Amino acid sequence: MSDFLRFSRRTLQTPVHHFIHPDTGRRIAVIGTMHMGEPAYFAGLRTVIDGLEEDGAVVQCEASSLLLPDEQTEQTLTDDERVVLDMRNRRTELELRRVNELGWVRQLDALGYPARWQKVDLGIVEIIRLVGTETMLRNEVRAIKMFDRPDNDPRSIERFRLLLHFVFTGFRVSVWSSARRAARPGTPASGIDAVLIDQRDAFALEALWGTEQNTVLIWGCAHLPGLEAGITAAGFVRDGATQWHTAAVLPTVRSILSRLRALRRTACAAGPADPAVPDTAAVEHDATPVETSPLP
Repeated sequence: MSDFLRFSRRTLQTPVHHFIHPDTGRRIAVIGTMHMGEPAYFAGLRTVIDGLEEDGAVVQCEASSLLLPDEQTEQTLTDDERVVLDMRNRRTELELRRVNELGWVRQLDALGYPARWQKVDLGIVEIIRLVGTETMLRNEVRAIKMFDRPDNDPRSIERFRLLLHFVFTGFRVSVWSSARRAARPGTPASGIDAVLIDQRDAFALEALWGTEQNTVLIWGCAHLPGLEAGITAAGFVRDGATQWHTAAVLPTVRSILSRLRALRRTACAAGPADPAVPDTAAVEHDATPVETSPLP
């Protein structure tokens, strides 16, 4: 699993792996990503990608959130599907606010996704229909609850930083699960990951074999084990050392708790504040949050 993601204490790093086919000489670079992180992280990744493009490589990337329904598909959406899409838009809005408060950026915004990049992925409506609206809605509501915190409230920001320690640990579990399946061919994913991971991996590999050009793959780290299993099965071998890029460095849990205690004392001295009503209070669906893989 350490080949695909590193989270040591408070530093999270993602890899760039290079492959070459010993007979054809074709090269494939697999760039693992987090979908949000520090600006310097994405600047570093973009430098790597730009260099590979200058050498003649084509870029194929995951981009389900960019593959929006066309007019014909829009007319076939059910009411439940429209609700899921509305919840996704709400989650995206809240996510952007929280990421900005941390001084971070989102992958979609930071990398830019120029028109020449091939968006090779299942579209969001196709994912909703494969997973099911009920399950997708549960996961969107779960994400909304995570990001829905008072704006520019120092205590809220510190609590979110604390939450990220657990979120990053969850990412490690997701990547570990993908790596374990990839090491045991024929072991299917269960639940939502059968679509969000396995079917999208298969879609990406099909597109990869549709060209003979040198290729750059840009995918979230949970996809790397499945993608690399397919690449090595086609006769490619690792070329060179892994390049590690630091996505984010979190404050220590101790420092976060210390700041929270100080902020609590300050708030108590200032008197009670008016209670804030969270945006999730407007969500009328009875949904139990479940674990899911992030979509870009």
